[in-house]
Amino acid sequence: DGPSEPETPTKPTYPSKEYQGKDVELNAGLPSDIDFRQLHVSTKDGKELVEIVGAVLELQDDTTGKKSFTFTLLRTEDNGTEFDLLVPGNILYLDEKVYNHQKYYITDIELDQSRKNVLQKKVTANHVYTVLLVNDRVEEKTSKKLNIKEALDIALADTPFQYVLKEKESAFETVDQDGFGEKNCIELMDQIVEDYEIELDVNNYVIYVYKKMGKVVDYTFDSRYNMPGFKLKINDQNTSTRAWGYGAEKKVKKSDTKTNEDEEEKEPEYEFEPILYIHPDEDMFLLEGKPRWGEPIRDDTVKKASNMVSALKKHVNPYPDVVVEAEYQYIYEPALLGIEEEFWKGDTIHVIADTANGITFEDDVRLVSVTYNPLNPYDSPKMTFANFRKDIQDYQVNQARQIKQQKRYIDQLMRTLN
Repeated sequence: DGPSEPETPTKPTYPSKEYQGKDVELNAGLPSDIDFRQLHVSTKDGKELVEIVGAVLELQDDTTGKKSFTFTLLRTEDNGTEFDLLVPGNILYLDEKVYNHQKYYITDIELDQSRKNVLQKKVTANHVYTVLLVNDRVEEKTSKKLNIKEALDIALADTPFQYVLKEKESAFETVDQDGFGEKNCIELMDQIVEDYEIELDVNNYVIYVYKKMGKVVDYTFDSRYNMPGFKLKINDQNTSTRAWGYGAEKKVKKSDTKTNEDEEEKEPEYEFEPILYIHPDEDMFLLEGKPRWGEPIRDDTVKKASNMVSALKKHVNPYPDVVVEAEYQYIYEPALLGIEEEFWKGDTIHVIADTANGITFEDDVRLVSVTYNPLNPYDSPKMTFANFRKDIQDYQVNQARQIKQQKRYIDQLMRTLN
């Protein structure tokens, strides 16, 4: 017999991972009717399931889809079973503000026996979305234009996760990808979040994909009423108005290699000429008449000039980063029932920070991260609002307003002293 014909390699196909309406089954012992939020711990096989009582949680939830929480449990005569089940690899089921029975894996345990006969554990748990996708990997690479569905199908291949697009597919951009793959699934999901500028909300094995989640709600954070703590951070150190972008270098043929050791070293040749990107608002952010240079982008995976331009547009940012952090105190006020709306991550609300010297901050800001205790409905959560960009003229107006307020205060003080 003659030699068999060689098989033609075929590119991998990726089945759709869109949600089909059937959820992954959880532990059957979890309560079906939930009157109040609870925390349970179970073994990996689910044969043992025990409620944990008295834990004070700190859960961090944001618009990237990643969630984690920590708590410390003191060993008592009544909680020995659940205390012993708190080991890495076991499962925690938590009822959150929005979704119940959320599955978390215990990833870190810190055992503390600092005093005689006193034993406690500090527990760190990460959501099933993060834990499973860290351990899954896509080996193949894809270089072509991918829409949002194609990118998600690749990143979630061979995983139990499915996605739901919360907007029409046409609302999401198509991205020209160079070498999409050869990464852990969670890295690919992070890349999708950045490349397609999307936000994620995760309910166990179902991923809700938003172009921008949340809405504008009728609610106000006021330092005189329900906001005991407020911080405003402005960082002008990492700004830039222009930067160079260098893509993949051309492969050098053997015939092109140097034969004379004394020959001067040649500049590398690229698939496209290096690109200098200048922000359109550069003139407003010059420093003593000079531009602010950002670190150049050097990426061997980028083989098209258009992809480099897209990367430079995200990289070059002349606007100061502004971060608002606030503590919230729930106050029951019957007069506001039916007027103020419920709010959650992604929503835009109004914030007023006031002092005896006048208002220090007032604006509509968007909530992107919440740290809270879901087991306590009266907990005072910590809120982080979106980094938002203001026009330089707005900053100048605000600064001028503050100077006038300070001048009025000084004038009043002087008149009082006289």
